Amino acid sequence: MNSVSAVKPSQLRTLLSHTIPAKMPVLISSGPGVGKSSIVSQACAEAEADCIVMHPVCGEFRLCATAAMMIQVLP
Repeated sequence: MNSVSAVKPSQLRTLLSHTIPAKMPVLISSGPGVGKSSIVSQACAEAEADCIVMHPVCGEFRLCATAAMMIQVLP
């Protein structure tokens, strides 16, 4: 089941500690400078997991304005 939840940056690391071991993709969207990439990099390092961080080129202004990034944990 897919779900959408709003979390604070401080809650993101806890969320990732569950989703990374389960190899679940995560879409993180927020304004620039919040620390998304840093939080994800640290969480992947703690889980000893490789991951792909993508900053997709957006066709939809709403997504472009919120600096979306997709996290995919590698098997």
